[in-house]
Amino acid sequence: MRRGYYYNFGKPEPVSSKPEPKDSQISSPSDIIEKDFRGGIIDQHKKIEMYLFTLFDKAMLPREYTSPAPIKSGTTMLEEVHRYIKRKDANGELVNKVRAYISAAVPSLEKEYLSQSKFFKIRYTTTGTNSVPGDDTNRNGIPDYVEAVAAAFENAKAVTCGQRGFKTPILDSGKPSMDINLYDLNGKYGITFPQKSYTKDNGLRLTSSSISIDNNYSSQKGFKEASLDCMKVTAAHEFFHAVQNSYNADSDSWWKEASATWNEDEVYDGVNDYLQYLGKYMSSPGMPLDQTSYSGVIFVKFISEYWGGYETVKSIWDTQAKRYRNSVNAIDTAIKSKYRIEDLGSIYNRFTACNYNPSQYYKEGYLWNTTVALQDTIEKYPSEGIKGTLSHLSSNYTLFKAGNSAKTLKVQVQGTSGTQWGFKVVKRRSSDKKCEAVSIPFDSRTNTSEFICEGFGSTYNEVCLVCSNLDKTSDGGVYTVKASVE
Repeated sequence: MRRGYYYNFGKPEPVSSKPEPKDSQISSPSDIIEKDFRGGIIDQHKKIEMYLFTLFDKAMLPREYTSPAPIKSGTTMLEEVHRYIKRKDANGELVNKVRAYISAAVPSLEKEYLSQSKFFKIRYTTTGTNSVPGDDTNRNGIPDYVEAVAAAFENAKAVTCGQRGFKTPILDSGKPSMDINLYDLNGKYGITFPQKSYTKDNGLRLTSSSISIDNNYSSQKGFKEASLDCMKVTAAHEFFHAVQNSYNADSDSWWKEASATWNEDEVYDGVNDYLQYLGKYMSSPGMPLDQTSYSGVIFVKFISEYWGGYETVKSIWDTQAKRYRNSVNAIDTAIKSKYRIEDLGSIYNRFTACNYNPSQYYKEGYLWNTTVALQDTIEKYPSEGIKGTLSHLSSNYTLFKAGNSAKTLKVQVQGTSGTQWGFKVVKRRSSDKKCEAVSIPFDSRTNTSEFICEGFGSTYNEVCLVCSNLDKTSDGGVYTVKASVE
């Protein structure tokens, strides 16, 4: 475990000058900061200060919180910073620092360009470190990059709002366009800044928005995709954050980022920048769904591919606009309304089974190049003592491997009472490597679930048991597994 930092409001003073290695699954400063906060290494005040430096003053970050990987979006970090300054226990000195950083966040940008519909005002400069690339192939005095940004945002709006019917972002009275600011974000794809707040009759808060995106997406800043591709997906991602602010500005951060990452791939399907985030979810299926972020895009893709397309995603946001700040409750309510006998738990149970073989169950699964992490792999029978503990909306995978001779696999699972369990069996056929997923019922009287797989070792070369806690909030569900072959 890394050592923490003594708290101060200037440059952090490390207890030990030698940083310990970062978790290999953690790739961005925001993730590292959040992990240390959850682990009790830093407190809420230090977390906000680290977020502030990550967003606006990267040179002030201690080495433990730096990473060569760009940050997908600074939007939800900025929202948490805004919430902090409204807290009664907020430190006054830190609040002043927050306000100073935010007020100076956008540099002087002396040039402007209106998009075709005039909904977007692109603000930029052609001098200094914040300058955009100077190419102007049509010699109209407007840099090609600026025109490409305007076109990307117009397309994001046309698809998201025009074709699919999501709400159009709020423009303040007397302001005919949304500001899109281009400058060096120093390792961040984009940030959506909340502007003026509006409170609805139901108490939910909406905001107008401005958006900042990088001035060139140079590979020297760590961006892996081509410059224009990075810009395009950022336009669709951050535009969707502005859309979200017209529904419910205080909805959950994980859902905001998951659905914004989904939207970028819907608008610009050929870029596939989202692929780099899937490994975090697939390597940690025991992490609750509502603790994901960009990697939660996998769940949004599952909903849109199997449960009503973008219309279901839209219905979730419609629900958020009516009554919920909590996005898990909004998802559950929207699914129940549309599918009556289904709820978030039943959908999540199917979702976990599909993740065992993405190339079969997702449209772009063949591109994913990641496999779900296994809790246990069993090759010797009988096997007892397999045990797991699951938090809400999380899952574990136990793989049973067979020899060459035909056998019958018998498995019994026992779970603690009071947990909403979901158990799936995914059997991989020996002939074509395709999978068959089936549910196994849970007897709440005995707290047990059993299944028998005939042809284990002949018809099926492996069988995976997927155990899931389907509850929306309750943690600590414990299960044990026994397996034998005949």
